[in-house]
Amino acid sequence: MKKVLCAILLSLAGLAHSLPNLLVSKIVVQVGPDGTDDDVTMKICDTSKCCTTKTLSHLLSSEWVKDKLETWDGSKLGNCSQILFDSEARKLDVTVNKATKKKDSLDVTSVTLEAAPASDKKKVKKFQCGSFKLKGTDSQKTSVCPGSGSTPTRGPSKTKDIPIKISRENYKIGNVIVQMGDDGTNDDVSMKVCEANSKTKCCDTGKLSGLLT
Repeated sequence: MKKVLCAILLSLAGLAHSLPNLLVSKIVVQVGPDGTDDDVTMKICDTSKCCTTKTLSHLLSSEWVKDKLETWDGSKLGNCSQILFDSEARKLDVTVNKATKKKDSLDVTSVTLEAAPASDKKKVKKFQCGSFKLKGTDSQKTSVCPGSGSTPTRGPSKTKDIPIKISRENYKIGNVIVQMGDDGTNDDVSMKVCEANSKTKCCDTGKLSGLLT
């Protein structure tokens, strides 16, 4: 069976909570006094999901050159340009992944992520990361990157699902938000939603399909 869904959130009428709506649009990297010839990617995580960029390289010019300011956007962001992060995220965890084939060290002075709500791309929020120092044999380094106006924290958070506590009242499902992963499907898909610890209080969405998409 294909792994299709990365995250599913049910929006319940009358229940207020943060929904994933934040898209990363740009990564700005200030390379320090030591660049690298090894391939580099980045992983970005909030508390419940992660994305990974493509190999960050240029077609017609060198990249990861010492003291160079690099800007990565568009298709180079890989699925990081599609994954919706928590719209109220106060920080994101960023991991610099470096290949070790050439055992070439890397010194990054700073990394800045630019992100905006999918519904308002002009409302840009910046996440500022500190330095990353990777030795020739280091394959990755992770840093906590607080958002604009947030207080830095000491270490990266553990990626995990956070359950939403709901009192035992009557709630009506308003919509279902699905974040697709790297692999979609042409098979028909439906969902069944059940009250916790109950096999009888369930509903079925029926086939989920778009009429014009």
